[in-house]
Order: sequence, then C-alpha cells, then structure tokens
Amino acid sequence: LAGPTGGYIIGYIFAAFLISLAAGDRNSFKRNLIATICVGIPIIYIFGASFTAFHTGNGFKAILAAYVLPFIPGDIAKCIAASFVGVKLKKALDKTHVL
Repeated sequence: LAGPTGGYIIGYIFAAFLISLAAGDRNSFKRNLIATICVGIPIIYIFGASFTAFHTGNGFKAILAAYVLPFIPGDIAKCIAASFVGVKLKKALDKTHVL
C-alpha cells in the first residue's frame, strides 16, 4: 500500500462503494456496466495515477502513458465480464432467497 501502486488498491475500496450506489437495486447488465465503466474505472485510475505520480515524480503524460492507457481495454473487458456474472449471480441468489 505504501508503494507507487498502492493508490489503485485504495481507489478500489472507494470505487466498490460508489459503484454499488450508482448501480442501485435493479439487476440490470446495462446499469451495472455503465456504473463500473463510468464510475469505477475513473475513480481507481485517479487514486492510482495520483499515488504513482507522487511516488515516482513523473508527470501527467508519463503516468497516463505508462499506468493508465495500456490497461483501459483490459479493464473494460473485465467490467463487461463482472457485470454479466453479477447479474447472473444476483438472479441465482434471488431464487434461493439468500439476499
């Protein structure tokens, strides 16, 4: 947590909370996907890139090129997968009356 990438972990904690607020109670793939991409990814990158810039002393362009842009396609793919699995899991749990 104290290293240059610790901000991504800290950002994830805030993002998880805000994604759940943005997604709401409806079990919608589209709503979950929009929440993860439009709320989660920016928050994680803001915390992570800021923390990395602080620790490395690199400028905004260098941080963006090395620590953000290369990871966006993979993160979007993970958001799609997580939204799909989340909707399916919620439906399965609703059937068992667990939630």
